[in-house]
Amino acid sequence: MDPNTNIAAWMISGGLNATDTAGARNREHLRALDESRTTTPGLLSRLAASIAAIRPTAAPAEPACCPA
Repeated sequence: MDPNTNIAAWMISGGLNATDTAGARNREHLRALDESRTTTPGLLSRLAASIAAIRPTAAPAEPACCPA
């Protein structure tokens, strides 16, 4: 801690800035795991796609046939 600052300023700035090698390894490992996963559609998007496949298409609106 810098003796020219007070404890509140030291705490606000984040305290001790020592590097944690185990934490860095864990973060790098998790990052590598996330990158290695294949992206598959989620449950909601698969459900929406299956409903869209059986849903009838909407008829196009023709505003010239009836006044609003």
